[in-house]
Amino acid sequence: MKKIIITLISLLVGILCYAQSGYISTISIDYLQYFTPKTSYLCSDNSVVILGDASYIDDMDQFWSYGPLIIKLDPQGNLMWHTGQSLNHVKHIVGTGVDQCLSHSRFDDHFAIIGTGIDDADVVHFILGMPSGYNTGFIDTNGSITMNEEKSFVCWGCYFSKAIRLPNGEILACGRIGKQPTGAYHAAFFRLSAFGDSLAANYYPTDSGNYGNSTTGRNMVQKDDNSVYIACYLGSDDLSILHADLDGVIINRYDISGSSQGYGMSMLCDSDSLLVFTIEAIDQNHSTILSTIDAMGDLQSYNIGSDLYSICSVASTPDYFVLFGSHGFENARLAKYDYSLQNIWCVDYNQISLWSSDSFYEHNTDILKLDQQGCIYFVGITNYTHIAVVKLLPNGQVPNLDEVQTITSSPIIAYPNPAQNSVTIELGYGELHKAPGNRIEIYNIKGQKVRSIPMNNAASPIAQIVWDRRDNEGRRCPTGVYLIRETNNPQNTKKITLVK
Repeated sequence: MKKIIITLISLLVGILCYAQSGYISTISIDYLQYFTPKTSYLCSDNSVVILGDASYIDDMDQFWSYGPLIIKLDPQGNLMWHTGQSLNHVKHIVGTGVDQCLSHSRFDDHFAIIGTGIDDADVVHFILGMPSGYNTGFIDTNGSITMNEEKSFVCWGCYFSKAIRLPNGEILACGRIGKQPTGAYHAAFFRLSAFGDSLAANYYPTDSGNYGNSTTGRNMVQKDDNSVYIACYLGSDDLSILHADLDGVIINRYDISGSSQGYGMSMLCDSDSLLVFTIEAIDQNHSTILSTIDAMGDLQSYNIGSDLYSICSVASTPDYFVLFGSHGFENARLAKYDYSLQNIWCVDYNQISLWSSDSFYEHNTDILKLDQQGCIYFVGITNYTHIAVVKLLPNGQVPNLDEVQTITSSPIIAYPNPAQNSVTIELGYGELHKAPGNRIEIYNIKGQKVRSIPMNNAASPIAQIVWDRRDNEGRRCPTGVYLIRETNNPQNTKKITLVK
């Protein structure tokens, strides 16, 4: 009996330790005008570190400037620290060279930070592109930053899109670089030491003679110990996948047509093949295209739907993958698939955008992560100047309002609670609520949507809906816990219990 009790206690402790709760955390930073999240990392305790490009306005002289921003949230989604407390703090982060950068007004010239990896001590490493070169550095768990010596190029406009830190500390990076005397952009690959010393570099010519912003290395994944896949746009809307060695020398090339950079892309590599996700846009219809390159180099493409307007990131486990992108022009959407390409669920977040208005080409950033329990973390923008960090349960839902930090809005009221028959749902008509297309959605505790009810704009300050306890098929819903959610403000969630 004693052994059984001990076993039960152990099981209970295990369940409590692995019990998960979601959150939506909104963060406001002083002086922040725009923010584009570029890279995020999960630490060993499920705290979150986010790196991105920010624009600030000094309250002293109203001077507009650009700089990096790094923030950290604890495992419950509470802000621990950030590096963008003021313009002077930004200058402190990047050193004396910031004044040269701030004298430029063009977006191409601002600092562009990219994470290169996180180590076993939860130290986050990064690379910082600058007008005349770059810095490498790292930030520890307490927010203390170490910067290595700035390195220079015979170029201008060095910009990194993706970087990888190898086990030996070396850094692989891709992006674009402006070269003199023509001032043309070239897609570029770099291999650097841990201190930023150049070990190898390669520049890829365009196919069409178009040397504009469309010529760039957009993404990169490591294939094996000796090679990488680099996703490039080489002067056209067609995406080129370059299989290259660690010096950037091309081994093979694969072209994926109809994959405009304006709709983003993402990719991941498993033991057998490379998976590339792009958007095919025909008229007003957008389809997600999965292109695979297997170990033999064979290229296949599949239309998997999802109705994403653009793609930002992808994360995976051995059993499924999650796509993160937008529906419409900006609003966030997540779609979960198994490897038979069946859509498991899809969730929209209409009040969360993926990027700032001044960073249209930043779709494919690395800001989607999965923890060991299958919870999903992503980063976006809300109310233009607020950063939104979201943790979802594996079913795509935040469990209840008590666990959510939200922007101010009129909360959902539902009564009686618990209820036997019908439920009256009330919602105040603020700006977030009265937009066209707003609906009330009801989910069971498994995260399955059982009912969707439209909300019509009303002259009354209060919208009132009566749910008759029936699902979309007219069947009476069984007893249990249900979540009521507003589509125009998905953070606005109410838990209700149905009884016999």
